[in-house]
Amino acid sequence: MTLLGPSLGRLDYCDAVLYGSSSMNIDKLQRVQNTLARVVSKTHRRDHITPILADLHWLPVRYRIEYKIALFTYKALTIQQPQYLSELICLYETPRQLRPRGANILQYSLAVLNFSRSAFCHASPTIWNNLPETVISDITVSIDTFKSRLKTALYSRAFLH
Repeated sequence: MTLLGPSLGRLDYCDAVLYGSSSMNIDKLQRVQNTLARVVSKTHRRDHITPILADLHWLPVRYRIEYKIALFTYKALTIQQPQYLSELICLYETPRQLRPRGANILQYSLAVLNFSRSAFCHASPTIWNNLPETVISDITVSIDTFKSRLKTALYSRAFLH
């Protein structure tokens, strides 16, 4: 297991910048994660991978990317760190209260080019605002509590549909 720890860490390295990448690139990383999961669980290549990932509590690559961006967003909102990211996002304030949409919704900024949609200032509100209200309603919780709620929500999306 100690040999796989660094490998899984390398898989996660800078994965937040992969938001908006082509499905072909994400699929390549998913195949690497699937291989690591099979090595850890000592299962065969022909065995279906979804139950293996679920048993290991490993989020698929697409959800790992969302997890990382949501975690960066949480840190930017709560402790304003890193500062360069916290300056890119702001909470949405309604001009008048028509119907409750929930607390801690982020303001979208206009993306002119498709390429710019993968930038943090666009990816962060998209991912954050699509999280369940149970995750984002109280951002005063500890980082460990937030991580737990976030992973539970993404795990449910990935495996429990």
